[in-house]
Amino acid sequence: MNQINRSLFIKSLNRLRVQHFGGDPLKLFETTPETGETFFLELAADWSGRRVESSTDSEKEFAFWQFQIAAPDDWQTSQSYMSKIVSFKIGSRRWKVKKVEKPVGNAKVWKIKAEIQ
Repeated sequence: MNQINRSLFIKSLNRLRVQHFGGDPLKLFETTPETGETFFLELAADWSGRRVESSTDSEKEFAFWQFQIAAPDDWQTSQSYMSKIVSFKIGSRRWKVKKVEKPVGNAKVWKIKAEIQ
């Protein structure tokens, strides 16, 4: 992805983020044996999310969402923490992470599939 396309992609991520989630930041949580689940990072921009599946059964309603987080060129070292994410919050809503996909090729975007809690 060249620099102009990357810039347009990040602008569209941010535009969608504001439309769907307002100005709320993405708060990431990890789990460690010593402390359990703890907050470790807040992202104010360069991410977005959308519902990709939903289902309703007689006992509970659930929905799967896919979030995209822009990754820098050196994501292997500067964002190694991304594979440790177990949950995140946006405002008062909370998601449990089901799958984290590393950036592939020139896309430089983390993809996170999560279930709303």
